[in-house]
Amino acid sequence: MKKKKLFIITFMLISLNYVSCGDSDDPQGGCDTNDLAALSAEFSRTGQEYLNDRTEAKCLAYREALNNFIKEAEDCPAQELQIAELKKILNELDCTNP
Repeated sequence: MKKKKLFIITFMLISLNYVSCGDSDDPQGGCDTNDLAALSAEFSRTGQEYLNDRTEAKCLAYREALNNFIKEAEDCPAQELQIAELKKILNELDCTNP
């Protein structure tokens, strides 16, 4: 149940991402919403697969997609709070005991 809550919270945070990041020509740095959208789709897909079939391999794929999304979102200054929350979720994700 705890993992399901984390997964739901993660999707809520990602939805905030599209509201706050702006367009892909962000003058404040490398915030590229096109890349974020692609990484979000990958993150959503792997997260859903893990939710449906909690194997170590699917957990590791979900973890990798989450890491990739966080790395890209770090270029978006407006994402600081979301990144902090996603990092907490990532730290709590235990793939050794899915």
